[in-house]
Amino acid sequence: MPRPYFAWVSEEGDRFALLLEDITPATPGNDLTGCSVQEAAAALRNLAALHAAMWDSPDFERSGFLQRFGPQDAAVYQRSIDATV
Repeated sequence: MPRPYFAWVSEEGDRFALLLEDITPATPGNDLTGCSVQEAAAALRNLAALHAAMWDSPDFERSGFLQRFGPQDAAVYQRSIDATV
């Protein structure tokens, strides 16, 4: 992952600047062309490691903007899934 050197967000929240380290030869993904099975597997391993580090962290409760969903929310999600299939 690139190191962040500078980050700024306007008071209105409608403008931002983010300066990251150049990590050439790494390249960003492309939603249109997709990726190989090996790249997808590597992405999932890394994603799982990121989630595992914070799983059940009390920081989520204190954040004020992140919310946990429970069984009562299942019907809403199921309707969304059914609408896209």
